[in-house]
Amino acid sequence: MCDYLPLAVRISANTLRENETLSPQEFIQKLRDTSQRLERIGVEAALRLGYDLLPDDLQAHWPALLVFPGSFDKAAAAAVWNLEPEPARQALGRLLRYGLLEYRSAIQRYELHDIARPLAAELIDTSEQTIAGIRHAEYYRRVLTASEAMYLKGGQDALTGLARFDLERNNILAGEAWAAQHASDREDIAYLSMRYPDAGKNVLDSRLRCREKIRWLENALAAARLIGHLGGEGAHLGSLGNAYLSLGKARRAIQYYAQALAIARETGDRRGEGTRLGNLAIACKVLGDTPRAIEYYQAALTIARQIGDRQAEGSRLGNLGNAYIALGEPRQAIERY
Repeated sequence: MCDYLPLAVRISANTLRENETLSPQEFIQKLRDTSQRLERIGVEAALRLGYDLLPDDLQAHWPALLVFPGSFDKAAAAAVWNLEPEPARQALGRLLRYGLLEYRSAIQRYELHDIARPLAAELIDTSEQTIAGIRHAEYYRRVLTASEAMYLKGGQDALTGLARFDLERNNILAGEAWAAQHASDREDIAYLSMRYPDAGKNVLDSRLRCREKIRWLENALAAARLIGHLGGEGAHLGSLGNAYLSLGKARRAIQYYAQALAIARETGDRRGEGTRLGNLAIACKVLGDTPRAIEYYQAALTIARQIGDRQAEGSRLGNLGNAYIALGEPRQAIERY
């Protein structure tokens, strides 16, 4: 009846063990009935019967684990179930005893077996999927934020931050992708999608290919536009410009910088305006249009002085010096330096 599959036998044995009032004969009859009803044998029938015999609270929790693309820890399960750590630990332990969950002791993480995923997908409805998706995506955005905070401390902490990202990479990527896919469904999901790239700017620079990061930024930009968040739109346009400039596509970068500059001016963001002018100057310099770059640098310098940003003022003066050197005008450069 278990199709001679060890996993199906183990699930059946675990289910029987956890239901002490159920005799082996009664269990066999239930398994036979389940197989006939579902027209399935082996693991699928054993899984379904194991699920049917779960207590109500575990029946509500188990299908939500489908949201994890691979392994996960107790804290993540607690977040998806919206439980405190101890009840979540107990629920995971009970699911393990029923054989409906795998545990990888070497890394102390849980995993929903691939064979169990189709059944979990059948058992979870759309609203439950959405709730689990939001909780999963939000939790792993926070994990990315924590990884970034560690990275910015430098030294061994930076390595710890990168290691945390590497461990949770699949879940972080899945959380971002889910939020982007469902951004048009609800405003809170769009806001979540918009925030993902900013959660780990430096970690993502280290761990994502430029094309991957561009996809994240495009998703975030689309989400910002969906909810009319001009600040987010401007920030992601600027970041897209930076990404394309790093690929050597200066003309494409200028298009994004110009859009970001327009938003900064529309919203009265003087610091952002100065930053975008500086970005445009760099892109023009890459294209060999140094006179135009000097115009942008000079405009950015004026803004830095108007808002009293001495650090930006020094940077703009240095950039102007470099630009005049490129033009073969060292005296002008010396004045700026």
